[in-house]
Amino acid sequence: PHIEISKSLYVDNVQAIYPNRSMVRTAWNKAKICEYLPYLSDRGLKPEVIGNDRFKGCLRKDWRNNALFPHYDKKGLCGFEVKNTGFTGFSKGGVKGLWFSRCFAGDNVLVISETAIDSISHAIMNPNPKTRYFSTGGKLNPNQPALIRAAMERMPEGSTILLAFDDDKAGDELSDEIKGLAPSTVKVQRDRPPAKDWNQALKDKLDLN
Repeated sequence: PHIEISKSLYVDNVQAIYPNRSMVRTAWNKAKICEYLPYLSDRGLKPEVIGNDRFKGCLRKDWRNNALFPHYDKKGLCGFEVKNTGFTGFSKGGVKGLWFSRCFAGDNVLVISETAIDSISHAIMNPNPKTRYFSTGGKLNPNQPALIRAAMERMPEGSTILLAFDDDKAGDELSDEIKGLAPSTVKVQRDRPPAKDWNQALKDKLDLN
């Protein structure tokens, strides 16, 4: 259901550059719904968070117990991030779109971060039931600016966009790039983490280092 809710966030003029969407879909369909992984718990993402209404169904796990974070473009699933201890990859045959949480009527805050783990960490540290979450998977590719612009345009007038990128040069550059995409109907703020990134801040708070 959360995929159908969020398809409307995307515009129609984004060119498809993924090499093999069917390969991505086949691999994704083999994965299982994930509400618990030791890897995620070690980073402070507990079952009660990744299984709640905002994030339920927004990640899966494969047979290796890798955490999978799906990316979507205007046509749906276009790839997924693969994460585990000491490992970060991307699905074979896929390209980055945007990872997103579930989106609900009444949301008036949008948090954009570099990774889904940072987005969920931000939600734990700054709980707000009217906030939806997106992540880019790092530096933007040519398709992502239009997707991000469309996501911001779908927010109600007067909404707040929080740029929750890493506290480093790359995070500042991403923030500047996305500020330039924002429509005049929203307010954009840089939300720096009190550590190198929001997950590190959460692990510091929970003494998980």
